[in-house]
Amino acid sequence: MNSTFLKLDKSRQNEILDAAAIVFANNGYHGANIPEICSQAGVSVGALYKYFNNKEAVFIAILKRMGDLLANEFYGKIQINENSILTTIEDILRSMTFTSEFNKYRQYFILYLDIGSYSLNGFAESITSRFENIGREFYQNMVEHFKKAGQLRQNIATEHAAYFIDSYMTLYAYTLVSKHHLIRFDRFFKNYGDSLSTEQRIKIILDSIRMILK
Repeated sequence: MNSTFLKLDKSRQNEILDAAAIVFANNGYHGANIPEICSQAGVSVGALYKYFNNKEAVFIAILKRMGDLLANEFYGKIQINENSILTTIEDILRSMTFTSEFNKYRQYFILYLDIGSYSLNGFAESITSRFENIGREFYQNMVEHFKKAGQLRQNIATEHAAYFIDSYMTLYAYTLVSKHHLIRFDRFFKNYGDSLSTEQRIKIILDSIRMILK
């Protein structure tokens, strides 16, 4: 992003990036175009090019904002539930499902899914480490917290437990924005009949994590 963009009020910066993120989420990186981004964000094409050199620069700025949201609006607001690690995980799952914050930033969860695709490998070096370090640090600290509290066995490998938990949380987030992943999850755990309910999906995840951690 250019210095002209940084001179804007922070709230206006976020409005533009959030609007642009909707276009990328709806159309994919390669299908998004500058005129549609401008229309969604309420800025002229000329103004946008004063803020960013090209579409790639807009996307990178969005990914950086996604990292800030992940750190501050998601993990930064999670409170450890001292009852148990499973209660804490359930609280996180429910916050993803039933709070307005998830819907407010839904486009970023969609983009998080997209950056795992082969076509966006070019962005991995610049952004993936930051994203994954945020989740890794949170879940490793959570596992260590409950090991010290005597609620998890001491010989459990912190990094393995954290990766397993984070993978399930990511998979669940995918089911909230991707029809493919929703159907995939349901077919693995229910071979016929109606789809699983949200409560059933949460219970399946908690039961799976319980089996690994006990």
